[in-house]
Amino acid sequence: MSVYVYQCTRCSEVFMVLLRNPETDQLPACPNCHSTAIQPQLSEVDGLNQAGRSSTPAESCSTNGRFT
Repeated sequence: MSVYVYQCTRCSEVFMVLLRNPETDQLPACPNCHSTAIQPQLSEVDGLNQAGRSSTPAESCSTNGRFT
């Protein structure tokens, strides 16, 4: 299962939903206004900061795969 972020086109509420497959699972209604007019949104990936760079510098990894 994955977490997907949607925005309601009616009230602009942004919300997250846990789905197995957004292509086949029934999409939820907005929790604020109950509209089914929702649009998928891009979400920030864990481990990346706002600039899209890793929050941990690459120098912290050694050649044996362990953190220093």
